[in-house]
Amino acid sequence: MLLGLSVVRLDGGPCTVKESILRNMTIAFGFLLWRIPLIGCLLFLCVLAIEFIVLFGSGSNRRLGDEIAKTNVIEVAGNREQAAGSKE
Repeated sequence: MLLGLSVVRLDGGPCTVKESILRNMTIAFGFLLWRIPLIGCLLFLCVLAIEFIVLFGSGSNRRLGDEIAKTNVIEVAGNREQAAGSKE
């Protein structure tokens, strides 16, 4: 919660290890593709492009990993007020 964001399930419950692994699987897959000589960089960029297309194309503004894991990123209100209080 460094940035005041938290990952939760669609029902509002906390994100479990299983959902966290599913959520990050698409980026991990892209990093694995990066290891392929010559074409790996292009494949990784394709994975990132698909992530952004899904992110900006979905009505709920969730990336592909969130869609697969059925999670959502929310802003935690308490951290914003604590950060504002510490600046004074």
